[in-house]
Amino acid sequence: MYFEWTDNLNTGIAEIDHQHQRIASFINALYDARNNQTKHGVSEVLDGLIDYTINHFSFEEQLMEKAGYRYLGAHQRVHELFGKRVAEYRSRFADGEDVGDEVLDMLKHWL
Repeated sequence: MYFEWTDNLNTGIAEIDHQHQRIASFINALYDARNNQTKHGVSEVLDGLIDYTINHFSFEEQLMEKAGYRYLGAHQRVHELFGKRVAEYRSRFADGEDVGDEVLDMLKHWL
């Protein structure tokens, strides 16, 4: 099922909201790839997620640091675990494993 972005998901920080909306587009692209049974589409989503995690998490952590967010360390660990999970999915996919449903579930839960 397609994921629809709603206003209640907004943080009020335009750049963060825009970046988070990319997660919704990854979910929908992965859903399309699964329905059309295209491995290339799944590969593109996984590659996009790797790029996303590097850029978005860095940007978000910089904002948190500037704001003096007291749980920054814990949040960084969550980001690190998410990045490792995405890399693991990419590796498993490269080895021929079908990880599409797992990635969909993870993205929906995370968002």
